Amino acid sequence: MERLVLIIEQIEEVKRFIKIDDFAHLRMALLLLDNASEVLMYRVVVDELDLDDLYVKLFSFIRERVTDDNFEKVKDELKIKYELIPPKIRKAVKRFYDAKVDFLTERGELEASLGQLLKSLHRYRNEAYHRDFLRKGTIRPTVQFLFEIVCDLLIILPPRMMSYGGEDNWSAFCQMYDLDSPFNITQINLKKIVERLRESISIDSRYLAEMLCAQLEERISVMEQAVQIIHRDAPGGATIEEELIRIQFWNEFGWLPSVNDSDEFFNGYSPRYSLKDLSRWRQEASNLPKIESRLEIFNKFIELEFEIEPLEEMVYKVANVIEHAIQDEIDRRRGK
Repeated sequence: MERLVLIIEQIEEVKRFIKIDDFAHLRMALLLLDNASEVLMYRVVVDELDLDDLYVKLFSFIRERVTDDNFEKVKDELKIKYELIPPKIRKAVKRFYDAKVDFLTERGELEASLGQLLKSLHRYRNEAYHRDFLRKGTIRPTVQFLFEIVCDLLIILPPRMMSYGGEDNWSAFCQMYDLDSPFNITQINLKKIVERLRESISIDSRYLAEMLCAQLEERISVMEQAVQIIHRDAPGGATIEEELIRIQFWNEFGWLPSVNDSDEFFNGYSPRYSLKDLSRWRQEASNLPKIESRLEIFNKFIELEFEIEPLEEMVYKVANVIEHAIQDEIDRRRGK
């Protein structure tokens, strides 16, 4: 019971952070929600590994008494269909978030679309925690949506066993969530707890889609403007399309031939992105409000975001280099 209460109290704290609604508290909310999702998955994983340990002992007992040739036959006679978890997977699921998701997805505990989204949002957490990077434009809907997902996980991955200490007093908890008794935490009671947690936090699917669509379209437009500025300030007579190729070439190899030079290596270069990709991204972003499932909306948003980000990084890196070069020239002429 204590473990369930701890995770629910953690989610309640996240709810408080979301209501404060500033950047610092939303960042903390993201970290806490990611941790809550991992803890809920870990508890189910541990139960599966404990079960696996029992089968390891059972199979060892059988192998001691039959030959290897007869082992499978005895399993069939005993109607044992269980297959042991490979040691490599056992090690991975204890340590890594994505491995937990994959493990539970393969065993039917999580839907594939939910698992995919959890892994993508975990990447957001890693960026926030390890690289101090957050997408300010979408952090609030991201946190709101992850909040709802974690609430769903309370029902999807319920505790398989509850223990109670003789001195434990859960009366305040039961009163808060209108529960008759702490000794009867059924699916119905878990749903009642989740409904209470979700009060005033839920995000409308259409609002979510429109906000994410607007965010993507703005980023694409800003990136296009940056390419146009690079094109304006760069020497030579390259077209916008050619400038986009030059941006990618420079990021990959660190040098560029003159626009008028006929360089065999440059001419044979195959860029990853073209202007058609920007048009495609804008079109796919505009389709987000047409998607009904929030899981599909967010998965599509993240898919597009991860596609866009490498080119964004390349464009802005070149833009910064040109901006610094221009400023250095201005300073030189001023005698600084």
